[in-house]
Amino acid sequence: MESNCCKKLHFVDCIPSIIENLRKTLEIVPLQTKTDFYLYAMDGKEIELDPSKKSLIIISGLGGKATIKMLQSIVKKNGMCDFLLSPKHHLYDVRVALKNLGYKMVKETLSTDNGRHYENLLVSIVGKELSPIGSEMWDLASAYHQAYLKKQITHYELKKADKELALYRELTKRTSRTQRD
Repeated sequence: MESNCCKKLHFVDCIPSIIENLRKTLEIVPLQTKTDFYLYAMDGKEIELDPSKKSLIIISGLGGKATIKMLQSIVKKNGMCDFLLSPKHHLYDVRVALKNLGYKMVKETLSTDNGRHYENLLVSIVGKELSPIGSEMWDLASAYHQAYLKKQITHYELKKADKELALYRELTKRTSRTQRD
């Protein structure tokens, strides 16, 4: 908000107490911003966008399946808009759903917080082809990226998901080649 990157910022959560806590925080923290912010306790799938303005929707903290449902609902109701996503799990499924909706990758990163890994996806109708396992986000020399990759492989081994597993194992081979070079 303090970067003044937008004129209006809308916060939406279906849990009223989260919105109330955010409202209190925003009242306490003095912001040097020209951004107007609005708080809504509602289902994010019900968002209605102004079609005359460019919109960026941020969906964070949901599971992958809930993220997919919300994406599909927002796109059906409003048409295509940009998304910044950070789902908790089922990233392969989220990426496939995005690709099926016609989205492209603008930027992807992998971050960690309190020992948990998060894929952060900025998508739009223009960009690069979406990879179901990520492409540019990987820093194969990083220990925490390797830990996340190992976690993904273990997950898909347990699921017996051969297609997904093959893609992650191929990434592991690139890790081994990178370390040898």
